[in-house]
Amino acid sequence: MAPKITEGTNPISTNPQPLGNTSHPAEEINLINLWLSLVNQKKIFFLTLITLICLGLLFALTRPLSYSYTTTIEIGTKGTQMDEKGQAILIQSLDTVTAEVRTAYIDQALREFYNTQEEANIIKIDVDSPENTSLLLLSSQGSLDDEKSHLTVHTRVAELLTKKHNAITQAIRETIHAEQLSITHSLEDLENDALFASKLLEVKNTLKLKQDQLARLKEDKLNLEKQLTRLDSLHKLLSSQYKSAVQNLEIATKNQQLATKGSPDTPLLIMLTSELQQYRTRITALEERLNINLPAQEQEIKQEIANNLRAQENQLTEIQQADYALTKLHIDRTRQTAELKTNFSKLEHDLKAIPTTHAVAAPSRSLKPMPRKRGLILGISIVLALFTALCVALFAAFLASVEEQKTKKA
Repeated sequence: MAPKITEGTNPISTNPQPLGNTSHPAEEINLINLWLSLVNQKKIFFLTLITLICLGLLFALTRPLSYSYTTTIEIGTKGTQMDEKGQAILIQSLDTVTAEVRTAYIDQALREFYNTQEEANIIKIDVDSPENTSLLLLSSQGSLDDEKSHLTVHTRVAELLTKKHNAITQAIRETIHAEQLSITHSLEDLENDALFASKLLEVKNTLKLKQDQLARLKEDKLNLEKQLTRLDSLHKLLSSQYKSAVQNLEIATKNQQLATKGSPDTPLLIMLTSELQQYRTRITALEERLNINLPAQEQEIKQEIANNLRAQENQLTEIQQADYALTKLHIDRTRQTAELKTNFSKLEHDLKAIPTTHAVAAPSRSLKPMPRKRGLILGISIVLALFTALCVALFAAFLASVEEQKTKKA
């Protein structure tokens, strides 16, 4: 049974029955004595509790309205270039842009702002990028009085980002301008009639040269064929002469034999012997021409005719190529002119269609304030008030116990 509490006594100073270790009974305080101490200090407990709850409620009711400040930025693209998924290629990937904005542009904008506004409230800007979009969202929260500060910082962040991206876009534009200039020069060359006539004349001259060479080759072939015909006639003539020489040699041989059998006549034998020698020499020469010289000449002429025919085939191929080049020159001029004009128009469209990085929605404040969350604030205030009141009551009980000990000693 707990001891009776009388006015002017402190229950924390009583000596309860030990429940466990009895080595230090004066230092042990059980839960009952602790509760009695709180009851004894209930005025302080409830006064502290009500005061703190009232302060939390007052804070919840008087807390300034908080608004949301947002800026929506659309990231520009590299013209009409597409990735593997068929989506426009951004100037920078959203991950890169988000990292740069978080680590560089926001810090720079805040530093610049705080350098001019020494007493400005702390501004915290969050960065987000919705999936499957090219948008970047800047958001922050603040009171109505801080509207100008938030909008100034948001605007500066957007300016820093667009400034860098505009430089990249300008480089892309300069590249497109260079391509257009190159196309313009090519078109001027193609549409220059004098230059085209010069190229046309060059190809025609080449074609005429090839045709003349072919005509000369054909003429050379006719001459070679005539030479071959003459060789054939010469072969027939030499064959006839050879046959006649052989017959004459036979006759001369018989005459020599007859002259030798009769009374030998030295002058006659000498004449017959000389005649035989002439016939033999003549036959040898004819045999050399018929069997060696004429076949060699005939073979040489035939080889020249074969080479001439091959040269004519090659020349015909070159003439066909030159004739095709002449026709192709007109076709290429028309086709290349159309292609260059199409490419120029496409580049012109790309130049106009390059979307730059810009703020889709300018920095603005939400129309309605954000919920104050009074219930949450009040709940936290009650919990903190309970804990604080408990600590104050225990501290008051401790002071009362110390005072009681001093009174007893006195």
